[in-house]
Order: sequence, then C-alpha cells, then structure tokens
Amino acid sequence: MNRAKRIDILREIEVYCYRVCYQLLANEAAAHEAAKETLVRLYERDTFFTPSADQASLLKKESAAVCMSWQLHHTNHHESRYVSQSGV
Repeated sequence: MNRAKRIDILREIEVYCYRVCYQLLANEAAAHEAAKETLVRLYERDTFFTPSADQASLLKKESAAVCMSWQLHHTNHHESRYVSQSGV
C-alpha cells in the first residue's frame, strides 16, 4: 500500500487513537504524544494495512504498549529526579 493511502487510513483513526491513549494515561499532553507515537508505529506495520487485519485490536494493543512505555519512562524519570533533589 502506498504512503498516501496509509496516511489516509491513519487520519481516519487518529481521534480514536487519542481517545484510547487518553483513557490509559488520563493526561491530555501525554495522550497526544502517545497517540502520535502509536500512529507512527502503526504506519510502519504492514500487517495493519492488510484486508484481514483487525485494525481496532491492533490499534488498542499498540496504544497500550506505547502508553505503558510512556508511564514507565515518565515514572522512572520523575522518581530519579526526586531522589537526586532530595539527596536520598
């Protein structure tokens, strides 16, 4: 599938992707970034664009993976900053 068609498909699910990420993160800015990352990852997955693909399921799985990674990174970054500032 060509680049333009992939982008058209992703534009159709962009809002849904953001909503999934927002439900998982409960933070607008984080959900926005996670949705962008999810859409980039989906763009790169040929299986997402096959006729037999369950796109909703794939989107949810990829969104969950991106959001978990974001939470892990954000939580670890925040905790390490707290530890270094408190001197503990």
